[in-house]
Formats: sequence, C-alpha cells, structure tokens
Amino acid sequence: EVPEGPYLMTDIDDGRGRLNTKPSVREANILKEKRSPYLTFEGIIHAIVFPEVFETHNMDLVGSRYKSGGVPFLYLTDGKPGLSYSWEDDAFPEWGAPSCGRRVAA
Repeated sequence: EVPEGPYLMTDIDDGRGRLNTKPSVREANILKEKRSPYLTFEGIIHAIVFPEVFETHNMDLVGSRYKSGGVPFLYLTDGKPGLSYSWEDDAFPEWGAPSCGRRVAA
C-alpha cells in the first residue's frame, strides 16, 4: 500500500540478492517476505540518489505492471541510464528487484 502524499521507505533492499531470478518469482518472494516491491517512481529516485547500484546490477521494478503484464526496468548501458519495460519473464544474472520493508506517510 502506498500512502498519499510524501512518504518514507524503510528497510531498503537494492535487489542485489535477487539476481538471476525471473521477475515473477522475485515479486512472489518479495511479497511472501511481507516486503513491498519498488514502483517505477521509487526506482528512479533510488537511481538518482544511489547511482552506484548500477555498478552491480540493473533493476526490475516488479511493483509496477503495465496492463500487458510488462515489467518496467532501469538499466545503464554505455554509461547512460535508461527506463524501458519487458513482457518477457526471463532470468538474467545482471538483473535484480529492489524492495522496501514498508512505506511510512510523512
């Protein structure tokens, strides 16, 4: 659940521990752990504040889904950031899914 207005995310996990796993499995595991998968906006903010995340992996933002079932993702290629989406449910060693423990209204 996302609070209306500003909020603070606690217990951040950048997704490094969820590499080489299908997005659908990552999402199910995050929810099973009673955590919240990142939304697109949260991933963009994470990338701005902590750009070093791309030194280890790209981010599938499994908390946001398009009507097609596609998952948005953030990546770095040739030193340039990108935002796109994929409807494939493939596992790749350089992709993880960030999450937070909870969202607290400000």
